[in-house]
Amino acid sequence: MRQRINSYHDLLTKIEKLEASDLQQNEDIRNIYDVIKELLEPAVKYQRPIGFRTSRDKE
Repeated sequence: MRQRINSYHDLLTKIEKLEASDLQQNEDIRNIYDVIKELLEPAVKYQRPIGFRTSRDKE
């Protein structure tokens, strides 16, 4: 009977460790996706046009 209780406790401990590592991995994966999203968005949203302005451009 003691062996079963000990083995149950051991299994419970292992399951808790797996859940903790799974949560950490999920957080890491979420961070990776956030970085990928930032990289895919354009870095500069507004960029001034290159060149000189003339009187025709002002109209």
